[in-house]
Amino acid sequence: MKSVTLAYLLMYNIIQFLGWFVIAVLMAIRLSQTGQHKGLFDVVEALVLAVQAMTILETVHSVTGLSKSSPVASLMQYMGRGFALFFITLRIPGIRNTPGVALYLAAWAIGDCTRYPFYISSLLGSPPYWLTWLRYSMFVPLYPLGFFGELMAIYAAGQTVLESGQFSVAVAGQTINFYYVLCCYAALGCFGFFQNYSYMFSQRKKALKKFQNKAH
Repeated sequence: MKSVTLAYLLMYNIIQFLGWFVIAVLMAIRLSQTGQHKGLFDVVEALVLAVQAMTILETVHSVTGLSKSSPVASLMQYMGRGFALFFITLRIPGIRNTPGVALYLAAWAIGDCTRYPFYISSLLGSPPYWLTWLRYSMFVPLYPLGFFGELMAIYAAGQTVLESGQFSVAVAGQTINFYYVLCCYAALGCFGFFQNYSYMFSQRKKALKKFQNKAH
């Protein structure tokens, strides 16, 4: 049973790594050819949607004990990315070509190109120090960049729905523009960002300390 579980987890993480690696390469090629962010999402759309949809399995892995990750943290990451990708970028006209989308996609791709190799190495044994350092250091610039990109996309979406009234809802006889929902979401997201960022630094300290202890 353990061998079947190991084979499944290896396959999942390899697929995710290859998916995000191809996304990063395609974005780099497109950017080098055109020199602009417009059209980047169109080039990688199908692949991004596929690999990101698959990440719900990471929450399942956490709940079932297949991984040591926190189920809550895993689900929150999935929901945050899912909202930016499947709702903001796909459902609101014009957002896919905004710089925020290109920024968060680049941050996700680069980050996951270090995250999944670390998981693969951990499944096969003990990951080397350099890979552990990358896994727990790349988030320092990439997490804020990705979050800022998501905020940029949300801001652009807010301007669109404010003018169009798209997704407005009627509550107790009053019409609530979806713009204000996005504002509340962004405010909560900022609070969550600082909480998660602090937590990630504490995890980094623990992970790198293990190697220091081994060295002694």
